[in-house]
Amino acid sequence: MKAQLFFTLILMLLSSVAFCQGRVQSTQKVISPFEEARKDTIQIRELVISGNDTIVKKRDSLIQVESNPIDKWSKVNSVSIYGGGSLLGLVTAEENIEDASSPSGSLGLNFSTQRITCDLFFSYNAKQEIDMNSLAAFGSALMNPNLGGQSLTFKTTAKVGRFYGVNGSLLVADNIWKLDEEEKIDASPLVARVGFYIRPFQFNLADNEVDVSFDAHYTHRSILGDFNNAEQSIAGTKIVPRGYNGGDFSVNAYMNAVKVYAQFSVNSTRGFIIPGFSGTQVLFGIEVTGDVIKLE
Repeated sequence: MKAQLFFTLILMLLSSVAFCQGRVQSTQKVISPFEEARKDTIQIRELVISGNDTIVKKRDSLIQVESNPIDKWSKVNSVSIYGGGSLLGLVTAEENIEDASSPSGSLGLNFSTQRITCDLFFSYNAKQEIDMNSLAAFGSALMNPNLGGQSLTFKTTAKVGRFYGVNGSLLVADNIWKLDEEEKIDASPLVARVGFYIRPFQFNLADNEVDVSFDAHYTHRSILGDFNNAEQSIAGTKIVPRGYNGGDFSVNAYMNAVKVYAQFSVNSTRGFIIPGFSGTQVLFGIEVTGDVIKLE
């Protein structure tokens, strides 16, 4: 499953770059997806005829030409392949949660129109096996699936107004869980989000522009793979139910290629108490990315 996930990502990256490069090359103007719509301008000269004399009067006149509204959503303006790394940490009162923090590297594809931005990225964690010997470890894996192995994530953002819009994401991880000394099982945590964002202000800090956003999402978490194909127990406790719904609220700060954020999650487990997951939890992190290839 790991090899299939990796080759699927590579094929999607190559095919998306080939498709979007043709679209980008035909675009005469690059517009940032988070800027206001710009208007094309042309310069003309006014021709004045007076009696027998023809006078060419130079006048720098700007004629505004409105772009097609559909192009704001559909015309790809930029494509980039980027690499990066992230460090996530789970703040919890459970002292017996191990490996709640996890560094990982990623390789991603970004393409954007004036209104829509999409990211598809592959993340890899060098830790291949996760000790799943307690409910607290299970809760930590639900909150942060990138504790080990690899994952594939798709994110999209649609700018509706100048300072707000809608966004969503889907993450599927591929983990190996060590239930005891003898049993290992393939598990694929899934996290789906849909919600909205607000970017109310920007400011400068030491000649660097800082952008702050607030996000609110409905969330769904579950465990797929072999773990979901049969009844499972962790530390002698039967795992029920298999899907968990909730919501999260995050504060994000962007400066250049760095993103710092804090996420507050409220998770419902329908009476099944999972330490480190049930109720309210806090996840914080830092991400650093940089373009490897960029087409405009």
